[in-house]
Amino acid sequence: MPVRRDANRIALRAVRSILDAATDLRLEVDGHAVDVRIERLPIRPWPLLRREDQDALDEAVDGPWPAAVQAVCTWKGGSQTLRLEATFWSAKGDAYHHFIALRVNMADTARQLIWISLALLLSGEADGAECEVPTLISVVKRKEEGADYGLVALKQLVARSGLPLYSSSRADTFRVRLPEGEVLPSSAEAFRRLIHLALLKLPFLAREEVASGAITLPWFQPTPSAQPSPSKGEPDIVPGRVRLFPLPGGVRQYKATLEALLEWIGEAPRTVREFDEHLQQRYDARGVVPRQHYRRLLGHLVLVKETNDRIELSDGGRAYLDSRDPLMLFDRLDAAYEGVLETLVIAVVLGRAGTRQTHDLLEELLDVDWQSYRQTNVRQNWLLSLGLTERDEQGDAPTELGLTAMRRYGEAEQLQEKITRLRTENLERVEARPVLDDEALDEDEDSPQGDSLASGASPLADAGEPAGWNADRLDLTRDHVQPHLGALELPAGVMERVCAALSAGKHLLLIGPPGTGKTELAHALAHAARAEGYCRGLFEATASADWTTYETIGGYALDRDKSLRFRAGAFLQAVQNWQWLLVDELNRADVDKAFGELMTVLGGRGTDTPFELDSGRRVSIGFDAGRTHRLSRTFRVVATMNTWDKTSLFRLSYAVQRRFAVVHIGIPEDETYARLLSRSVLDPGVDPPLDEPTVRRLSLLFQRKGLLGLRDIGPAVALDIVRYMRRRAAAGDALAEALAMFLLPQLEGLDPASARKAHALFTEALAGWTSETALRELKERCTEVWPPGSLSGTGA
Repeated sequence: MPVRRDANRIALRAVRSILDAATDLRLEVDGHAVDVRIERLPIRPWPLLRREDQDALDEAVDGPWPAAVQAVCTWKGGSQTLRLEATFWSAKGDAYHHFIALRVNMADTARQLIWISLALLLSGEADGAECEVPTLISVVKRKEEGADYGLVALKQLVARSGLPLYSSSRADTFRVRLPEGEVLPSSAEAFRRLIHLALLKLPFLAREEVASGAITLPWFQPTPSAQPSPSKGEPDIVPGRVRLFPLPGGVRQYKATLEALLEWIGEAPRTVREFDEHLQQRYDARGVVPRQHYRRLLGHLVLVKETNDRIELSDGGRAYLDSRDPLMLFDRLDAAYEGVLETLVIAVVLGRAGTRQTHDLLEELLDVDWQSYRQTNVRQNWLLSLGLTERDEQGDAPTELGLTAMRRYGEAEQLQEKITRLRTENLERVEARPVLDDEALDEDEDSPQGDSLASGASPLADAGEPAGWNADRLDLTRDHVQPHLGALELPAGVMERVCAALSAGKHLLLIGPPGTGKTELAHALAHAARAEGYCRGLFEATASADWTTYETIGGYALDRDKSLRFRAGAFLQAVQNWQWLLVDELNRADVDKAFGELMTVLGGRGTDTPFELDSGRRVSIGFDAGRTHRLSRTFRVVATMNTWDKTSLFRLSYAVQRRFAVVHIGIPEDETYARLLSRSVLDPGVDPPLDEPTVRRLSLLFQRKGLLGLRDIGPAVALDIVRYMRRRAAAGDALAEALAMFLLPQLEGLDPASARKAHALFTEALAGWTSETALRELKERCTEVWPPGSLSGTGA
């Protein structure tokens, strides 16, 4: 992010404007009148600012230090004096050292109520911009301060106040126009909003004073459920966290996994080591850092408590297990992590929200600059697992339960208005945002994973990374795939086998006769995975005898400027596009030669290549952070091959076969075959349907007592024949022509006895409705395909 060298100067100008505009006023705080009287304090000496590389302010240029003001706030039964002043973050060595800020605190105790690092917000803005200045609603609590009165009550209080909301956790206090430093809508209005918000936050930060009765606030009366419970010794949720973590088990399983972990901990207190071992054994959780994140999530939600290496259920954890109410869990997630409610409201406003749209709006609402889609995806997946949203290829849409959850929050209405405005105002800028790099769960939140897309922008970049791409496991079932199969009917058990193999972490090799639907099944699987958010569909490639690692991994190619640049092959292009890879006719290639280093990757490990990107980084592929092309655990290669094919030039080695689950797709049962034929012959379509006698003739051909007893022929071949006959509209002549064009190539190589039987079946199916010319032409084609003399002695 570029840093303005005049950010401090503009910030100081804006803060001085707000302090100078302070004036006596009357506020209504949750229906109670508050009189505010202003006292201006003496000008303080110019502070010592030593940061030379961050716009050194100068008293001679910038004038005296802005005079602080005190706001004496009086209401029926009480009063409190607030102090507003210009200040700066003075921690030595901090990256934001000496950035000018605006602070509001209690004058008598110096307890801080509001802090706005104004120069930091302005530092990345260009001239002409109006920088929004959101102010934190959430109360970040120090551990030694004990329990607070609850974040939900504070949010409800602010939502009722009429203050404009920037997000569910931030109020929209004012804007600053650059480079003038003009405060909008006005400096006086900014002052009024700051005082109003500080008074609303007062009881949540002045806990001791409120508890002792030193401060009486008519606009806040703590309910019994919101009161501290020191006897339980259990802290409240600490709000304001931005980085949310998933749980293992698949994107729809976060809630189920959380409940299973709580049940296990509820059986007996566990040590941290036992917890880690359980995660590794039960959920195959890889890596120490992810396991720490899973444990911290339970702690942040205050469902467990951890003391002296001992983890046990909290009272909140027991209460949740008793109810397992998704709305209760949603409230805890929203209280602990920013952006959870916002993600739900975005889905409501958009109707069906894609990753890219949700990500860009969340960055605007939360004022964050995430370097990947990971945090957006985690929030989307939590809502999905709670049943608050449902997902398809177009994105996530709210369910009735999700709408119920949203309506419980007073700030949701303002959020809807803000999201609608952001969509309208920023559409062009949002659409032009760059593609983001991937991010590791065990890396810093703002640490990019390098230039994994540097070898070429993804054509699917506008959609963004799919929400389940970085899930710890794939979770596909028959129910997910069935809606995408169309008219394809598979032998019993096949769908269950392929789904189980993919979900168990294996790549898939579909083998079987031509026309059995292998490629169609691959597409259906990818459509289902896309609908579940695991990928963006298929990148398709057809293997050939010429394949080398250039076609799969990539290599140097001559660019338009005559320079050599790395060009990604099919495998890496699929990864860059967040797609699965489909390799048709795999056995046409020498797979060991074509896949090369990818054999290691398909086995679950990483590899380096000899190639370099324009940035100078060596192309490396694997699952761990730092790879230029980082694989996800949900990425799959689906390959197809015919079990018999004269052009199968190479046999697959055992090493290749070991990396795939090999599933045979055979021809369907006779009843299924007949049903498919009947539907294709009789159903309405673009071309006129045929009749029942045609169904009977074709069913006699395509059964195990007929042609299928001589060679396995997939339904796709028979359906091609039907489509031709409907278009040709020439009865038996059309069937004779179609047999020659579509079926004979599949029967090449039959022995003489089988050839004679096939020809007899042809003759029987064509008898009585086919011309002599058509029969003669079919026989001529048969003699060309089958061994010489196979049809000698047969009739016309």
